[in-house]
Amino acid sequence: MLKKLINAIKSLFKIKDKLEEALPSNKRVISDEEAYNELEWVYGGFHGEGATYLNEVEIADLSVKSNGLSYSWIKGGCENLGANGAHNASETIACLFCKIDGRWLGGKFDWISTTRTTRDFHNIETGYHGWDAAAINKAVAFRFLIISKSGKWRTNVISQEKAL
Repeated sequence: MLKKLINAIKSLFKIKDKLEEALPSNKRVISDEEAYNELEWVYGGFHGEGATYLNEVEIADLSVKSNGLSYSWIKGGCENLGANGAHNASETIACLFCKIDGRWLGGKFDWISTTRTTRDFHNIETGYHGWDAAAINKAVAFRFLIISKSGKWRTNVISQEKAL
């Protein structure tokens, strides 16, 4: 009886996997860790691979426009990532990734604080640490996260399909 129950549960998971595979790639639900692991740190002179997600910080509502982005804090703030206060923008890093030809290319493009929930793309447009200004226009989707200056801690990864 237990074996039948286990087999029934396994088949439910197989059905779920097949349903997810049938979804268009832009509708597939992936975990935060999967989203983070797909990021390629090619711009910005900072490599955030290996940062640990902190449950105490959560961002949402990414809105990317041609000249900048905005987001909102759901819980916590840069202070939870090690910043010395909500206004200190020299201790946490804004990281943007652009999906181009199936790859998530990006990296650091500015410093950020809890009180600054918008960032312009001035640094990207001027080629900050290798940024390609054309990446924003080439992208079909975007991902954004905030990382501590040390590279040890990070927020969740938020996404937006291109709607420029």
